[in-house]
Amino acid sequence: MYVCKCIYVYIIVYVCVCVTDSDWKMLAMEALMQMDLEVSAKAYIKVRDMRSIDLINRIMVSRRLPGHNDQVFLAEALALSGQLQEAGKMYVKCGRVDLAIKLYSDLKRWEDARSIAATTSGTDIKDLTREQAQWAIDSKDWKTAAAILVTSEEYSKAIDIMGKHGMMDELIDVVRRLDKADSFNLTRCAAAFRANAAAIYAKETYIKMGNTSELMDVYMETDKWEDAFLLLDQHPEMSDKVYLPYAGWLANNDRFKRRKWHSDERGSHQKPFAC
Repeated sequence: MYVCKCIYVYIIVYVCVCVTDSDWKMLAMEALMQMDLEVSAKAYIKVRDMRSIDLINRIMVSRRLPGHNDQVFLAEALALSGQLQEAGKMYVKCGRVDLAIKLYSDLKRWEDARSIAATTSGTDIKDLTREQAQWAIDSKDWKTAAAILVTSEEYSKAIDIMGKHGMMDELIDVVRRLDKADSFNLTRCAAAFRANAAAIYAKETYIKMGNTSELMDVYMETDKWEDAFLLLDQHPEMSDKVYLPYAGWLANNDRFKRRKWHSDERGSHQKPFAC
């Protein structure tokens, strides 16, 4: 309960030598909550709380201007004293949801900021999510950044981070979320898999895309010749693409018996004969 100003003055004038810093702070805060700026300022001067003194000076200046609202400054005072939930509620109460969101965002209390934003029309939660993602990037917390970007469907940036930092298990989850018609992002995922020697994930990606040509390249790059020839059974038009690399692989691995071609059982294509 607020004590009248005369009692404050009595304390300041007559018993200040017996008052501790915590007492001065309590006195200053209570006076500020009642907008007794003179008493509050004197108490804050005693404990050399320059941020609160600056706040009081700004309140005094603002009171001379149109549109002044004491509650906005009270919310700031609550925040300065560590009463963050109360500060957020005060900002919302006086119609400054933007300041409540900024308060929590500056403190990296993202869930609190999102909670307020979600209950307010006209606030773009995606903007808040992007800010959180950028904070994670600046902190080099790559997994958190990528996860946030995926949640906000910022797939292109997420793929960049996952590919650069070898997050292949996370990247294949992105592939499974993407529409098969999203050839741009799927192609970039597949390229990241190949660059990180994650052939099995590249295979899954190209199958989803229906890109048999690149799938064949993956089989040949990883010497999966049985898979390559099974695929060739379904797409004989790629025979010229397969035979020469296969012959080279046989020769390099001492498995080329003789330069002779033999037909498969169906006679649909020919391949070099291996030992």
